[in-house]
Amino acid sequence: MNIPRSTNNMATVADCPFRSCDFLKAADVMLHGTVLADDSTCHLYCGVVCLPGQRLLLADFSLNTVKLYNRQTGEILSKSEELNPLWGVCNIDKNRTRIAVTLRNGEIQIMSVQATGPTPYIRSLKTFKTSLESCRGVSAIPNQDKLVVSGISGCMQCWSVVSISDEKVGTIHKICEFGGFGYSYLASSENERYVYISCYADKSSDTGVYGYILESGEHIFTYKRKDLSWPRGICTDKRGFIYVCNQHQNIRNIHQLTENGEPVMIFKLELLPDPQAICLDENQENIFITLWGKNQISRFRIMWEDHTETCQACEVYEDNGSKQSAHDGETLTQTEKMAEMTDPAGPIHLGESNLAKSNDFQGSVRKRVLPPGTKYHVFFCYAILDIDWVRETVHALERDYGFVCCEYDRDNTPGTSLLQFVSDSMKKAYKTVIVMTKKAFQSSFVVHEIQMAMSRGFSNRKAFVVPVLLEDCEIPDYLSVLHYIDARDPKRRDIWWPKLVMELAAKEI
Repeated sequence: MNIPRSTNNMATVADCPFRSCDFLKAADVMLHGTVLADDSTCHLYCGVVCLPGQRLLLADFSLNTVKLYNRQTGEILSKSEELNPLWGVCNIDKNRTRIAVTLRNGEIQIMSVQATGPTPYIRSLKTFKTSLESCRGVSAIPNQDKLVVSGISGCMQCWSVVSISDEKVGTIHKICEFGGFGYSYLASSENERYVYISCYADKSSDTGVYGYILESGEHIFTYKRKDLSWPRGICTDKRGFIYVCNQHQNIRNIHQLTENGEPVMIFKLELLPDPQAICLDENQENIFITLWGKNQISRFRIMWEDHTETCQACEVYEDNGSKQSAHDGETLTQTEKMAEMTDPAGPIHLGESNLAKSNDFQGSVRKRVLPPGTKYHVFFCYAILDIDWVRETVHALERDYGFVCCEYDRDNTPGTSLLQFVSDSMKKAYKTVIVMTKKAFQSSFVVHEIQMAMSRGFSNRKAFVVPVLLEDCEIPDYLSVLHYIDARDPKRRDIWWPKLVMELAAKEI
């Protein structure tokens, strides 16, 4: 598969056009049996790995130990001896009996893990020095008994492949300059073809997510955003998606990307402290996130379909180990569960024409859920000479994104007054797209439609109107107060089209 190079530096979350899944907050698990040195109150788990048997491995930056927990109760089951200052941790084998721990002095620690049974343990097998001055992120290549490691070498942040058996470091690939401060987290794709690195650098222009081809070291993408100023933990799933933790000023979120670095969705974590490390469980159903300064793990259920179920997972484990239900079996729809994280149109599967190229997502797109009291997601207000553009847009929105659209040339009922049809349809539509062209503003009928839409929006104080500028024209004063989508250049469709999709899916304000 050829992956195009791309650099994304979009300004806002609203620029992300696609949604593949939702996160449902499932539980906060308090970690028991942890005593910090020198009475420190700062907890920092910079590495996390899920193991079979409801087990969780954590790399404790504060105490330089690796700890094994029951991920349901938060009970500590075992811990390693104190190591040199550590950073990352990963499974080495598919049977999950060996782990690798990166140390900040440039060493790698190989350890044996017994996660289940009557006597769980974590034991050191060997330690070896690499040619890196400091090792940070780590991921395994199980079929080759190798590791992919990010770290620092000289004046650069870099990554390399390290052989476990002969302890040799391969070619060192530069990520960015290192001026005295910076760190990185690393993940490899499930198919072991790509390497993804979340990197915080001295220069803000170097901070972002980087993608490389594992075998050749070729750089394939850089993902940068203004709201990705502090990227941290990173992981991948079997579908090829990438998940990156981020803390940006007062914003905490997870960026979901495709394997070629295109944005899929940003999940807000506004009620959580700063997210640090991240991993998926073995069934790819839950994401676990460690929190800076907190001795707890947050678990999120990944919801790949829009469905209704009994919310039995919303549980919080307190320090005393007691379990408290958040909903007591209350039946909630997916949209109700997600609250601020779900747009009112609901999540959809990605079709073949969208960013995800996995076979799991190819096929038809399900219709989006309509907001209560509506019949359409979108009503189009346009001049008859612009009908070709409208038809093409309607077709794409319905086919690829699951919107239900209304345009009167297609949907008008014979014998119905055109003016009455427009009025009724506009009231039943969640949003109205105004196609701005010279012909539209020259038509008294279209101008009347626009004024109806504007009046509806102002009277309800909600963002019902989405102006789209299709050609150079003089915009009336009553529309000039609104931001519009500039669609004049067909060659820049990759810029304005995602904005249109997200504007149509956005919540009312």
